Amino acid sequence: LPENVWAMASTENQARFGVITGDVGLLYQGAPEWIEPHEGLPIEPGDRIRTGDDGEVELIMNENVLWILEPDTELVTEHMEINTGRFNLSSGTLLGIVDSARTAGIAQQWEFNTPASVVAIRGTEFALQFIKSEGSHLGVFKGIVEAEPAETAEGLQPPVRVSTGQEAVSRRGKPLQTLEKFTPRIQALSAKRAFVARRQRQIQNTW
Repeated sequence: LPENVWAMASTENQARFGVITGDVGLLYQGAPEWIEPHEGLPIEPGDRIRTGDDGEVELIMNENVLWILEPDTELVTEHMEINTGRFNLSSGTLLGIVDSARTAGIAQQWEFNTPASVVAIRGTEFALQFIKSEGSHLGVFKGIVEAEPAETAEGLQPPVRVSTGQEAVSRRGKPLQTLEKFTPRIQALSAKRAFVARRQRQIQNTW
C-alpha cells in the first residue's frame, strides 16, 4: 500500500498481532479454515484466535494496550475501535495491560466476556482465566476492574469493583466471590507482570 493509504488504514484499525511463538491459529470470520497469523497482521472484528499447548501471542490494540494469550487459549474479537473493544474468552488465559499514565484524558473501554463473567477494563494490569470446571478467575495487579457474573435466569447482577491485589471468582449460577489474596494460579501469572510491562514500553517506543 502507498504510505498515505497505509496511514489511513492504520488510523481506522490499529489492532495487530505482535510477537507469536509456538502453535497459534487464526480463523477469519466466514473463512473455511484456520491459518497461521504473522507479526504485524491487522486484527479484525470476528477473528477467532487460538493458541496450542506451546503457543503464545501478543494482541496489540494500540500503543498503550496489550493483551497476551497464554497457551491453550481461545478468543474471539467481537468489536474493536481505537480505544474500545469487546472480546469473548471462551477458554484459557489472558494477561493484559492498559497504560493509564499514557491514556490520561482518553477513555479506554475494553470488555471481556467469558461463559461465567463479564469484565470491564479501563486502565489496569490484570490476568483473566476461564476453565470450564473452575469458572472465571480475574486477578487485578494494578488499578480497578469491574466484574459481574454472566446473566442468569434472574437477569444481570450488579458489577463488583475488583481492586489491586484482589481476585474475583465467578462460576455459573453462583454469586461472584472476591478474594483478598491471589490463588496460586493467579499468583504465578502475576510473576509475568514485569515482562508484560517491558513489552508494553518496547511497543510504545517503536509505534
